[in-house]
Amino acid sequence: MRISYHLILQGVSLLCMALISCKEVRDQPGKQTNRVVAPQRKPESIPYTNTNIRSYVGAWFTIHYPSDFIVHPSMPSSTSADGFDSARFTSPDGLVEFYVFSPQWDGQAYDIELKPESEYLFDKELRNLRDKTEILFTIAAKDGSYKRSYRETIIPNSNVRWVLGIKYKSQIAYQKYQNAFVRFKKSLKQYAD
Repeated sequence: MRISYHLILQGVSLLCMALISCKEVRDQPGKQTNRVVAPQRKPESIPYTNTNIRSYVGAWFTIHYPSDFIVHPSMPSSTSADGFDSARFTSPDGLVEFYVFSPQWDGQAYDIELKPESEYLFDKELRNLRDKTEILFTIAAKDGSYKRSYRETIIPNSNVRWVLGIKYKSQIAYQKYQNAFVRFKKSLKQYAD
């Protein structure tokens, strides 16, 4: 079988033209658009401006929390058939979680105990004030993914105890929700009987 020299040259020529046209298409700049892509902002850097609140009614307390937080009742009341002694409130971006424990009288907040397999006690301070004792403590995740800070208040003469706290993924996240957390803490109303 004989292939003519002319056909081989024609085939090589077509192959070269195809390669050149592919290179030209590849080297052309993409179409320019007027659309500008905004850089993605981290959730921590977006200011938190919601001041709307809702009320959560536990077994022996009422507290106001930001309206866009998600409520997670935690410990059922130890002295009432209805309601809870503690609850968690998670921010919409999941960066922080507020916490309250406020039983009828005294009690133990078992739902925030240190988990030694994954956490360690970062800091603890005991304050003996005139009419009450405060225990301030922070628990940190061993992998650095969060910290949990609490203020436990005990009034010995009345046999009353409550805990308020915040879990946060970073110091920036804490600062973002600091004002909302202050409002949350100040809103706690406790009931006895």
